[in-house]
Amino acid sequence: ETLRASLASYASAGFLEVVGEVIVFVNERTDTMDQLLAHFIQDSNVPLQVMGDSVNYGITWGLTWIVGNASYPNILFLEKDFQLIESLACVAQEVKAGLILLERDAQVVRYRSR
Repeated sequence: ETLRASLASYASAGFLEVVGEVIVFVNERTDTMDQLLAHFIQDSNVPLQVMGDSVNYGITWGLTWIVGNASYPNILFLEKDFQLIESLACVAQEVKAGLILLERDAQVVRYRSR
């Protein structure tokens, strides 16, 4: 249910329409989860990759797969329980600020929302 709410928040804010790709890694993947993700694939024009199976590999294996399969040099990592509550304009401003930090030798930019 948390993934459904998170994806719905991204879609309603227009966030999925401004990203280049979405990569989802699912531990303990089920048919129900595939159906949920299929709904968002149909409703969005963004390329979506889904990886995972019935095994729980843990977060490290999932992150390694995501990084290895990303088409872009920068990754915005969002966990399934992260719902977007800020406006798209606010998110865009914060992401641009983070990219500037990365250009200035930062290795990681961590975003928090309250």
